[in-house]
Amino acid sequence: MAGLKKIIDASVAVKWFSKEQHSVLAFMLLEDYRNGKIDLVVPDLLFYEVANVLKCNRLSEKDIQAALSSLFNSGLGMSRVDEITIAETVRCALQHNTSIYDAAYIALSKLFGCELITADEKLLNKNIGNITHIKDYQQS
Repeated sequence: MAGLKKIIDASVAVKWFSKEQHSVLAFMLLEDYRNGKIDLVVPDLLFYEVANVLKCNRLSEKDIQAALSSLFNSGLGMSRVDEITIAETVRCALQHNTSIYDAAYIALSKLFGCELITADEKLLNKNIGNITHIKDYQQS
């Protein structure tokens, strides 16, 4: 794909499998990705976080597995942990007083020089920088 690169976190991806506030916007973002208008990149951590949220939402094992299969087959750009990424993640976590989990998304955003899209109000309230709420997503 040749679209503009964006990082999404689990709070956005979960909206593809659970009807939540701003799910329509999350689907618009997914549609833009499928149409090649944007590229989506995620850390491999996203898959664990989505599975955990769906488990907490009391989805069946079958439904959780189906959601994860859909994610794997979507072709999302998956960034695996390496020395550079984990070092930036730790630096971001310490600098912004956030969890390593949240910092993984922030670090990718910084390393790729692109926007992070989230629905995590707590993360947004930290005013870190190139982070946008899904509610502000405008379809390409």
